[in-house]
Amino acid sequence: MRPQNNWRETLHTADTEKPVHLLAFVLMRHKHEVCLLLRNEKNSSGEYNKYGVLPGKVNDIDFFDGLPEEQYRELVYQMQKAWDTRESDHSLNTFIRTSQEASQSFAKQLDIQVDGDIDDALLNAACKRAAIRSIREKIGLEIPDSRLRIRKRKFVVVQGDYELFIRCFVLDLKKMELASITRTDFVKKSANDLKKLKREKRLTDFLTNYTDEVLDILEA
Repeated sequence: MRPQNNWRETLHTADTEKPVHLLAFVLMRHKHEVCLLLRNEKNSSGEYNKYGVLPGKVNDIDFFDGLPEEQYRELVYQMQKAWDTRESDHSLNTFIRTSQEASQSFAKQLDIQVDGDIDDALLNAACKRAAIRSIREKIGLEIPDSRLRIRKRKFVVVQGDYELFIRCFVLDLKKMELASITRTDFVKKSANDLKKLKREKRLTDFLTNYTDEVLDILEA
């Protein structure tokens, strides 16, 4: 794992040559209905005019319980600065050097190997922090982490030349929260609505690939 520009993580696994973007998805439900985001250019980075769950990008800072060491933060700043001006050979060399140094610092602080596996507990904790941040930033809810229930299944979605490595959480909404959320870009959908949207090809790749899993969650 190595830090990327814009504080994004790219995970390289042993069984794939594609870069893997680590994401935290939140499936928000109320009773037997799910709240889906109607994606557009303002609230999403792609798959516009399709319905999806609440997405969250996992950043390197999500792996820390608090702030990482100042030296690491300075390295990431220098790396991002070099990436922004990477057209010059000097900046590109600086980016490569600081990227390697930041990776080593990141791994040392978390007691992991730069090219090694990441413990599930550490990965899940980072994804949960990302999910909570996304909930706060995108719908304005402050929730304790105890309200998020992680799905044991590990989800993977292939998109072009990269893969999405996804940890999915379920959040049961309270009635007042539901009323607040559905005044935004989120809409309530039933299991039948979900099936219809799939037939119409109006679901994101994640929901299209894992419709049965979502239906099981709604029926539980």
